[in-house]
Amino acid sequence: MTPRTDGGWNVKEENASRASSSHDTKAEAIARAKESAKKQALGQVIIHKQDGTIQTEHT
Repeated sequence: MTPRTDGGWNVKEENASRASSSHDTKAEAIARAKESAKKQALGQVIIHKQDGTIQTEHT
C-alpha cells in the first residue's frame, strides 16, 4: 500500500506494475489490502507512510 501524489492511497500486489485498487483514505486501502492478502497462501500487507517509508507489516 503506497501513497498517491494526490493524497489518496494505492493497493499494489507484489511484482505488479500497476495498482490493483485505488482509495481516497488510508483506512479503505488497508481494509482492501488485508482482504486481498487473506486470499493468498502467504499473504502480507506492507503499509507505507505518506513519505514512502514503511510504517508497519502484517503477515
